[in-house]
Amino acid sequence: MINFKTIQQSSIIFIVTFLCAFSLSAYATEFHVTTSQELQTALSTAAENNQSDSIFLAAGTYKGNFRFETEESDTSISIQAEEGLNAGNVILDGEERDRVLSINSGENKVNVNIDRLTIQNGKNNSCGGLYVISVGEVNVYYSHIINNYAGSSTGGCLITSSNKVSIIKTVFNNNIGANYSGLRVVSDDVKIEGNEFSNNDCWYSGNENPGCVSINGTNIMSKTIYLNKMKG
Repeated sequence: MINFKTIQQSSIIFIVTFLCAFSLSAYATEFHVTTSQELQTALSTAAENNQSDSIFLAAGTYKGNFRFETEESDTSISIQAEEGLNAGNVILDGEERDRVLSINSGENKVNVNIDRLTIQNGKNNSCGGLYVISVGEVNVYYSHIINNYAGSSTGGCLITSSNKVSIIKTVFNNNIGANYSGLRVVSDDVKIEGNEFSNNDCWYSGNENPGCVSINGTNIMSKTIYLNKMKG
């Protein structure tokens, strides 16, 4: 004999479980980290949980080569200093071993926000400091990208996105690259405002157009770029 009450109760439990799982995936997760291991664990977790995540870093130096790679889409990742701190308080240090911070979502739409971080002492063939590939929007605010090296491309920061890219009030200093030293952005919609560039160097003499800053895009808004002792 079919027990319709049991079936009804099971259906309700299934629906509630499904809705809870769905609602959890829609919420953002916050990570508050204090060590290099915690930072990489947060990045790895955020890459897999299909949520819009925020990682807050306490004051200190985080030594390592940090990675965020995901196939999720329509989410975001925000990596930022804790409230009240600035870029001088939170330092990601690559120790000249590899790239400092790599964020790669490929053809997937993940919005990326970097806020009030120092990214320094990275060394990699394509980009030593901050490397971002995403179909989503990319924002870099109030950060310091310094003392990074690339063997064949961009020393400090390389961003590729089909969405809007904004670089606001960020310092690029002492970065060395073969073709581009401080910053290279490939995007159709780019906003560059209030940044400072100093002592960035392109070492490859065969490059006809070496530069501290390279922007490839159709809609470019640029304000107050300070070029101080630019080499190359």
